[in-house]
Amino acid sequence: ANVWTITWGSTGSISTVAIDYSVNGGSTWNAITSSTTNDGSYGWTVPSSATTQGRVRVTGGTAQDTSDGNFTIDVPSGGDYATVPYTTGFEGGSVDQYWTTASNANGRIQVTTANTPHSGSYHLTMDCSSNGTYSTNEGWLHVDLSGLSQVDLDFWWKDFSDETHTADGVYFSDDGGSSFTKVQDLNGASYTNNVWREWNLDVDALASANGLSLTGTFVVKFQQYDNYMATTDGMAFDDVSVTEGGGSGGTAITAETEPNADSGTANGPVGEGVAVTGAIASSSDDDWYWFDVTTSGTISISVAIGGSADLDWFLYDSSVTQVDRGYTTSNPEAGTYAASPGRYYLRVDGYNGATSSYTLTVSGGLGASDSGVEKQDVPLVWSLKGNEPNPFNPSTKISYDVPRTSTVQLRIYNTRGQLVRVLVDETVTAGRQTAIWDGRDSAGRQVTSGVYLYVVESEDFRAARKMTLVK
Repeated sequence: ANVWTITWGSTGSISTVAIDYSVNGGSTWNAITSSTTNDGSYGWTVPSSATTQGRVRVTGGTAQDTSDGNFTIDVPSGGDYATVPYTTGFEGGSVDQYWTTASNANGRIQVTTANTPHSGSYHLTMDCSSNGTYSTNEGWLHVDLSGLSQVDLDFWWKDFSDETHTADGVYFSDDGGSSFTKVQDLNGASYTNNVWREWNLDVDALASANGLSLTGTFVVKFQQYDNYMATTDGMAFDDVSVTEGGGSGGTAITAETEPNADSGTANGPVGEGVAVTGAIASSSDDDWYWFDVTTSGTISISVAIGGSADLDWFLYDSSVTQVDRGYTTSNPEAGTYAASPGRYYLRVDGYNGATSSYTLTVSGGLGASDSGVEKQDVPLVWSLKGNEPNPFNPSTKISYDVPRTSTVQLRIYNTRGQLVRVLVDETVTAGRQTAIWDGRDSAGRQVTSGVYLYVVESEDFRAARKMTLVK
């Protein structure tokens, strides 16, 4: 995609305008932006929709201006759509060929070292280049999802201040960016400023719920709207990945970790029959979890309470709509639900401010077992998982899925690109493979604290992720 500048006459008292485009000469219209400053200029990321009947219109109040004639959008064959699994930490100092970015006047998108990246040296930020003028920023990630299922989008995000606008969020498109549907709010008012939070979105479930398909021209759009520079306003993104077959999940958790106060920061995956310990520490504490149901049937939920307190649980589907709850005074607080395949969220809360430790167990067709291996015996695709734990000290487990017997190398690098150690260099069989790194280099010396890159490579696959050693 390319960014082109739309211009119009901006005289008069209208402060904001809406901009739309058409691919059929104006018979129907698609939104480019619902609100932008009436300053006469807007940077438009042209969608991958070939047409000879393109038009643009600008509307504000009762005034409207439309293109004088049709224009052509040419879409090159192929296109830069990333294959899955895909991951980026922006460590090259810029977005790669699978991203396009667009900002209107005074908007600004940067890959920068400023404002403390989540890991490594760089991250992507969205803000204004000068204070006082509202701006829209968009980052488009193009991914080929054709023929895939159980796709996860995982990313780290933080807001710097009062990001409260309805335009802020994650949007999906299944037609190359011709039209978008918002699937997730990024409402910074609900979170502590300047604190990184991990988001894990069930792409196929959210797409299906919004009438979208997993296509070869799928676009994930990250959008921010506000009127001040960072760190007064703005957002930051880092460590973005798109994976299939459980994504950043796979290894079942056994304990909660804060923050997990909402669905966007939920802990997971909860494994099949795997006990998870947690605690409601205060009257304002909520604990959120997520898990994937792989087969239709009845799931059983149990919260065994560590005292006489009254704790309840609430079950939500992939759109975070409540579908069931356990809210008696029983201990354990137990119940069942007839679940269809998909992602579910579960919240544990104390009734009337109650606090207590507890143990959560869920069983019945979940996507992760007590061994950390998904129920599918042989993976359909390659996938590199997040190491566990991360950060770590002194050792960490690295897991990856191999769809067929292959020669595999698993290497550790430092942030300067220097090889630290080769963990695996051999032929492995199909299935979930794991390796343990004890934080030592090839000479057996303990390495220093910091960020390291682990890379899995075979004849037709290469993927990398970051991990952090702390001492």
